[in-house]
Amino acid sequence: MYVTMQSPDGDSFPNTGIYLDVTPGKQVVFSNSFSENWTPENPDFQMVAILDFEDLGNGMSRYTATVKHWSAGDREKHKAMGFADGWNKVLDQLIEVAGTLPTGHPYS
Repeated sequence: MYVTMQSPDGDSFPNTGIYLDVTPGKQVVFSNSFSENWTPENPDFQMVAILDFEDLGNGMSRYTATVKHWSAGDREKHKAMGFADGWNKVLDQLIEVAGTLPTGHPYS
């Protein structure tokens, strides 16, 4: 897994990781602690992200993001990096993309 985040100022932040579990339409679990072939990564900051999706009917879904850290220090580093604002921006972008999907699309 490779994700590059970009700040409003145009700074790029590349991130490697690995998917730990994917249940289509329900849950995605990933970590930055490893990359391909279980190669250890990011010794200075590790986390596991759990993204849950729940169909509420009537075209509505609930999205819940949970992040677990190895230590309180890692949690504080993530917080200082703008974790909450950044992940809320991702949600706004996800809503925007979902709005462009045709009616009847499995993810619309």
